[in-house]
Amino acid sequence: MITLLLTGASWSLLGLITGTPGYCPLTDLHFNIVTKLGESNLPASYIKYLADRLTGLDISSKLVDTVTLWAFISALTISLFINIKGIFRLRQLNK
Repeated sequence: MITLLLTGASWSLLGLITGTPGYCPLTDLHFNIVTKLGESNLPASYIKYLADRLTGLDISSKLVDTVTLWAFISALTISLFINIKGIFRLRQLNK
């Protein structure tokens, strides 16, 4: 849950501050390193970078961003549900 909230905060809040929607400081750090190692023409998204490297294809940025967003929303929803359910169980046990 904490990791999902930090990721969401990075993508939204840091994205607003830096002017780059979906900004992640870890992606920035990794891209700086691989650039120094000779990589060029890096995509804006680390997920796209991984998908392209793993498949050997040039997957659409829009598709990657859409799948990533929906996976994030799904994971956050499931995590919220599980955590809220756990809180209610603890409250019932403490009564």
